[in-house]
Amino acid sequence: MVRMARLALLLAAALLVAGTVVAAERLNFEDLLIDKEAHPKPPTDEQKQFEDAKGPFMAFLQSCNDKAYDKAGEQIKGVLMLNVSPDNALKLRDLASSRQIIAILADSPQIVKLRFQDFLAIAERGRRLWLKDQKRIDELVKQLVEGDFDQMWLAVYELTTAGQYAAPRLVEKLMDERDRQAKTRAAIALKTCGRSVTLPLAEALLGAPDQVKQEICFILRESPKGKMIIPDRRALPALKTIAQDEKVNLATRQEALKTIAIIETAPIAQLPSAQEIYFTEAEKFYHRDPSLLEPVYQDHIIWSWENNKLAARVVPEYAYYLEMAEKYCRQALAVDPAYEKVKPLLICSIYAQYNTALELLAVAERTPKNENITEQDVAGLKARKARLEEIINTLPSLGAKHYYAALQRALADQQAAIAVFCSDVLKELGSGTELAPSAVAKKP
Repeated sequence: MVRMARLALLLAAALLVAGTVVAAERLNFEDLLIDKEAHPKPPTDEQKQFEDAKGPFMAFLQSCNDKAYDKAGEQIKGVLMLNVSPDNALKLRDLASSRQIIAILADSPQIVKLRFQDFLAIAERGRRLWLKDQKRIDELVKQLVEGDFDQMWLAVYELTTAGQYAAPRLVEKLMDERDRQAKTRAAIALKTCGRSVTLPLAEALLGAPDQVKQEICFILRESPKGKMIIPDRRALPALKTIAQDEKVNLATRQEALKTIAIIETAPIAQLPSAQEIYFTEAEKFYHRDPSLLEPVYQDHIIWSWENNKLAARVVPEYAYYLEMAEKYCRQALAVDPAYEKVKPLLICSIYAQYNTALELLAVAERTPKNENITEQDVAGLKARKARLEEIINTLPSLGAKHYYAALQRALADQQAAIAVFCSDVLKELGSGTELAPSAVAKKP
């Protein structure tokens, strides 16, 4: 509750140190095995690290109070040199009052301000990790729906920071027809979360009851009071799916069309079909378009609608884009099973995942096991490889025509490994013999 009571002033400080969005880049395979940003290496003694940093940090705060900025600059530099964990940085930050934080950011010389901003960025990462905890999210949702007006808005602020991690519980409340206040407040929180909940809301849009579909359409097109949020184009595939599905009731389809009209400037009559939009988005994922992900302190999550609720599956960064390309290809085919244009991309996206798993396994197996590459990492890669082999062994049923198109695509993209996979399968298909698993799922 101490943290919650200070959030109004901390919000002003947070706006001054908003993180920079880093565009996704293709990393080498050794780097892909380790998600250093999301899972920083813990110190050998977390409490000792905190005690070592506490003295210099308190001295820094005192020097800033005394306007002794030369000394303060060296003291905060010393704290940063200790390489404090995000959790310890958060604990240290909570030793300062909100007014102290804002005064340092507003009044200190540039060098002190920049170093302190670096420290606050680490602390903010710690807060976001703290907010990912499901127990914490449950507490905030309870405060959101049961608290008074001020408590509600404090909960909204924290849930907005939690972003996509809060989406399942908020959508659950949005579906609660017995509690109108819970529904309304959940909608406010989801609107305020903005882009970070677009993909989970798009998934809920495809599976939720019609009345909830209408409410999600409204959330996706409306900004919270006093805040302008640009509607997110990533919602278009799901919205167009609803809008063109005659099995969905007319009122829901009309709400989807209203939201599309806000997001898309082109006349609705000129928009491509849902399956074509899914195909276009799958292409973007296949080529790792960074605009498709909110990368600041966020895990790579693939969303699904299971048992009438949102389900999240966290995947490694190296797998995210290709798995999403596969998912969107399959959703295009779910909308229109006869949409053959997407099948070569589906083949390539699956083989690209498989080839990546093979390459990473090769790196892991020739690298001594340590705290960065563990037996658990290797086991996970082997499980991923086995799952993909099962999928690959079903792909030849798509036919030689689509494998040939996939081969042409792989050659155009200079993806030699995928081209070899496709070529081998085409040889098997052309021979008229039964396709053996070993002939399909093998390293080129």
